[in-house]
Amino acid sequence: MRPGERIRQLRIHKNMTQGELVEGVCSITYLSRIENGQTSPSKSFLIAVANKLGIDPEDLTDGDRKSRLKRISQIIQQYRKNREICEEDEYFLRISSLETYSHEVYLQIYATLISLYLDKNKMKEANSIYDLSIKFIPETTSDEESIDFYYYYVSCGNLYYYKQDYIKSNELYEKAENFVKEIEGLELGKLYYNISLVKQKLIIDQNISLYYSKKAYEIFSECGQDIDITKVLITQAVQYNLAKKYSKSVDCLQIANQRIKENPNEHLQAMVEYNFGRVYQEQGEYDKAIIHYERCIELRDSMSLEREKIHSYQRLVQIYHNLKDWIKVNEFLEEAIRIAKEHELTYSYIQFHMMKATIYKDRFDEAKYEKETQRIIDLAIETNQIRLAKEMASNLGDHFVEKRAYKKAAEYYKLSLAYEV
Repeated sequence: MRPGERIRQLRIHKNMTQGELVEGVCSITYLSRIENGQTSPSKSFLIAVANKLGIDPEDLTDGDRKSRLKRISQIIQQYRKNREICEEDEYFLRISSLETYSHEVYLQIYATLISLYLDKNKMKEANSIYDLSIKFIPETTSDEESIDFYYYYVSCGNLYYYKQDYIKSNELYEKAENFVKEIEGLELGKLYYNISLVKQKLIIDQNISLYYSKKAYEIFSECGQDIDITKVLITQAVQYNLAKKYSKSVDCLQIANQRIKENPNEHLQAMVEYNFGRVYQEQGEYDKAIIHYERCIELRDSMSLEREKIHSYQRLVQIYHNLKDWIKVNEFLEEAIRIAKEHELTYSYIQFHMMKATIYKDRFDEAKYEKETQRIIDLAIETNQIRLAKEMASNLGDHFVEKRAYKKAAEYYKLSLAYEV
């Protein structure tokens, strides 16, 4: 890659205009000619521009290929060990992602950058690297590249989990699971934990998700990972709750709560409060559930984690819907929809519109219920939220049966059957 192209790529990545980059260095015209390959940059220009971009001037030139490969390998190993990369190394990997390398090097670069951007909550950049990776990464694997494919599939699975595309995430985690013989310790525990989360979303029978969460718990216990142990306990509480094993769910939450008292952690405390709320809600103790959900929201606010508040809002909508408090329902539902849209949480966005459609039906506005549900079914199919599409199609079929519109009912029952997971 030409130095000018490297400069252009980094400038765009850092959201810098040509004027901002060359202020006090040279004219915009000169920079344009360099970026377009019409002029070769001088050494003094490269030094000045590299300083502004926050990189080593050598990173803008071809340099020694062996040295570049060695540096890539060192950056990757460092990140896998401690999940840290300095800004200069990040930019170096970003440039390297556009160079010509072997599949093994591509896998290492793409997996690391996707994970890094997810860590930094930079979804646009993570998606950009993923889109680039699928153009260069082959479907077939070799024994020499197995460990690199593992990290690549895990990072891509995490990306799709974050985007709430649980079917795609599950597919990628299962590909990573094919390489577990190459993995051990904490890394394996994290994979099993992630698989348990995605199975929990996709499969009604929680025995499968519990199988993976228990395997994760065993590994985290062997590795002495206190925070991860507490997270798994909370996750198991969720899975027991979904299986309607409420006493086991409470047991897990109480153990997790005791661990948090010994080692305070606001994030984990918020998770515990939320899941106590879920248990009380399932048992119809709404006053207690509301108290726990409100505590969870307060903790999320104190940590400036707006995205995470969405689950508590969803539960409060359900409770106030049952209590027929329509003002509260509308208040929390609109706020939840706003957050889901702003953070591109497709699964939650569809769920909230499902709630909205149900409210239309409760208020006997059948025309709005039918129109809204049909619209959201289409969106669910388009965004690969198949489980939600199936559920809504079945509900709409039931609705048309009640209206004795049997032809319409058959249409939606057939659609529901087409999306068996």
